[in-house]
Amino acid sequence: MNGSLAVESSGDAPVRTRVLFLHALGVSGGVWEGVIAQLPDFLTWAPDLPGHGSKSTERNIRTVDEMADGIAKELNGEQVHLIGMSLGGLVAQSLAARYPNLVSKLVLVDTVAVYPIAMKSMWLDRSVSAPLEGMSNIAVATLSLWFTSQYLTANDTTVREVRKALLETDVDGYSMACKVLAEADTRSLVVDITAPTMVICGSDDGEPFTQAAEWFSSKISNSTVEWLPNLRHAGALEKPKEFAQLISSFLKLSD
Repeated sequence: MNGSLAVESSGDAPVRTRVLFLHALGVSGGVWEGVIAQLPDFLTWAPDLPGHGSKSTERNIRTVDEMADGIAKELNGEQVHLIGMSLGGLVAQSLAARYPNLVSKLVLVDTVAVYPIAMKSMWLDRSVSAPLEGMSNIAVATLSLWFTSQYLTANDTTVREVRKALLETDVDGYSMACKVLAEADTRSLVVDITAPTMVICGSDDGEPFTQAAEWFSSKISNSTVEWLPNLRHAGALEKPKEFAQLISSFLKLSD
């Protein structure tokens, strides 16, 4: 699950617009493997964000806009369907608002436009503690927020791989990304998003994320909200088949 994941279906794939997946904090593009496996009709790309995976040494990024600029440069004019989870969702908002010609459809997954003050403080604390103490405690806390207790107890392959990715993440890259999250605020950009948008959130995710899902639907003109029942922050990874069905139906709809 380490490193970026570029899975391209056969040349006769019926959906020719590529689907770009942006991952959450502390992992890599590889976390999308289970979802991508459910989408044989699509060309897909799941790159690593700066500070993560194959880009762990890219630690000079300060904002989600800079992360979005990097993705835009890699796209080189190609229009994609854009899926972003958590940190990836913030980057996706910036990309969709500031580079509308690059985004055909947008899916925001368990993300926010700005974090509440308490969470901003948490991100800043983690930016300091990760390089000093390592990722062990952070990995435990993250898994408990991302997955249901039953899923954690079952210790599914996805749980084991996400745990491994968190423990192996570059602490300095993680620290940088925590600072990016603390400073992130896309509220002024969201109203500029013109791409048809689906907002997806676990019904049992934290309040900042469930409230943000409703907020996005009120600010993005052409948007809908879908809930993943009884799932938490990483419901998309816990139930990849159900998540893939949601986004597949949305991406195949005529505008």
